[in-house]
Amino acid sequence: MSHYPILGVCTTLEEGGNHKDSDYITDLFYKHNDKRISCLSGHVHLLDKATYNVDYYCNGALSGYWWEEGDKKSVAKYWYKETSPGYTFDNGLLENTS
Repeated sequence: MSHYPILGVCTTLEEGGNHKDSDYITDLFYKHNDKRISCLSGHVHLLDKATYNVDYYCNGALSGYWWEEGDKKSVAKYWYKETSPGYTFDNGLLENTS
């Protein structure tokens, strides 16, 4: 688990980047691919899933648009762009839900 995404689909300069050690960490995970590894993060307040040897989940934010009503890019009140306020509960299935 990391606040910053180790690897993500929606990590851009506008939204925030990957973890500063993402190259090292993804290499480390590859070397230990005999283990079940899933990575959870938030930071960018968007919902995505990337698979690169292991699964990387960016799971939005409970605060949505930082507890504000949103802006012109929000598709609904309190949403950040197309991601509603939400959180991830690890029930062993690790699925993105919002």
